[in-house]
Amino acid sequence: MKQFLFLSGICVAAACGVHAAESAESLCATLSSGLTAQRDVLAGVQDSYTASAAVSALQDNFRFLHALHERTDTNELWRYIENHPQEKQQLVSCLQQITIHLMRIEKADYYGCVPLRELLFPMLNPAADTPDAEPAA
Repeated sequence: MKQFLFLSGICVAAACGVHAAESAESLCATLSSGLTAQRDVLAGVQDSYTASAAVSALQDNFRFLHALHERTDTNELWRYIENHPQEKQQLVSCLQQITIHLMRIEKADYYGCVPLRELLFPMLNPAADTPDAEPAA
């Protein structure tokens, strides 16, 4: 659950400053699209080959979400999400699925893919600086 809450915070924080030309509805759709893409890439990680192949796609996805963060007003987006329960439920469901895939990949020791471990480890272990460091108690 701690991992889900952390991931939720990261993904919502990834959606932060509304351009005048972009509505909260548009930003919510963009956030949903980015999270759905992330979920789909993570779902495809099933072995060492797909783990290696996922690294580049996830890096691109993280850059996409970070760019969204740069142009989004968190308060405006949250207000929109809170007032649209169906869209909120879709986002929550997607975040839950992402969390399940992250936990599955972590349990499989990242399918032996060190770059994938280095990329995902901070999302799963926010208190640790590196994959070799132990999380703070």
